[in-house]
Amino acid sequence: MKYLFFLGEFGTGKNFLTSKLVELYPNFFEENIQVTTRPLRSSEIEKGGCLHLSHEEFKTAIMRKELSNYEFFERTGNYYGNLRKLENKEKINIINGDPERCASLKEHLSSEDKLFIIFLTADDVLRVVRYLKRDQNADLDEMLNRHFDEHYKIRCSNLKIKPDLFYDNGYKKDPSNFFNDILKNFDINV
Repeated sequence: MKYLFFLGEFGTGKNFLTSKLVELYPNFFEENIQVTTRPLRSSEIEKGGCLHLSHEEFKTAIMRKELSNYEFFERTGNYYGNLRKLENKEKINIINGDPERCASLKEHLSSEDKLFIIFLTADDVLRVVRYLKRDQNADLDEMLNRHFDEHYKIRCSNLKIKPDLFYDNGYKKDPSNFFNDILKNFDINV
């Protein structure tokens, strides 16, 4: 399996860059759909990208070994993971996530698997604007408590996550050269 992992705090453009890569290069990339027990955001309900399971359904999926080998974890009282049936062995699976999810994936890679980790950054004000635009029913307490996490980079370091590439996804920045770097990494010529 091949994985492209976008790592970054909220509002750094993980979802936007994922959808653009899939739109521009549908023969090569596919978004990896996450399942979770947390309530879905309004943008996830409208556009997809995440499936909701109850805690019982999630535990049943674990017992039936329906989740990917590499990950399922608990954070802030909710479970997160990926269903095996949603992974694509023919394409590069794009995963958006946090340090814990990335560490779990790294830990369970086989010698045949390939993982390319990109750490995204953006200006704090831009990140807040993107967050509020993305979710009309934004939970501001969640944003302040969880997403303004000054320890995000420390969490990456503690989990021994070393990104292969850093990308500042600033306001209206053209990602063309960035996408070319990704394509080169996976030996894709278009």
